[in-house]
Amino acid sequence: MKIRITAILVLLLASSLTVNAATVPDFIAGCQSFSNLEESICECMAEKAKKRLSPDGFDFVVASMQKNNAETSRLRSKLSFGELMAAGTFMANGPGECAGGSAGHAH
Repeated sequence: MKIRITAILVLLLASSLTVNAATVPDFIAGCQSFSNLEESICECMAEKAKKRLSPDGFDFVVASMQKNNAETSRLRSKLSFGELMAAGTFMANGPGECAGGSAGHAH
């Protein structure tokens, strides 16, 4: 009986973690509230981030832009150094990539 209850709790926890995954619209909303970038640039960045970053890295960037400190801290402790570097590098370079004439194209 204990094993069955534990298994159910683990499944519920796992499903609740995946439900909270950030989406492209979450990224766009966070980008616009975090910066003064145009919606088209935020859309471009969201598409690029979704392709380039790990799922947790993407969630980390969205949580950071939304100033969700608890989620940012939780994800920071979960991400590898490489994932954190990729997220930081993306946020430094993404706006320029998307504003540099490719805002309408999410390559």
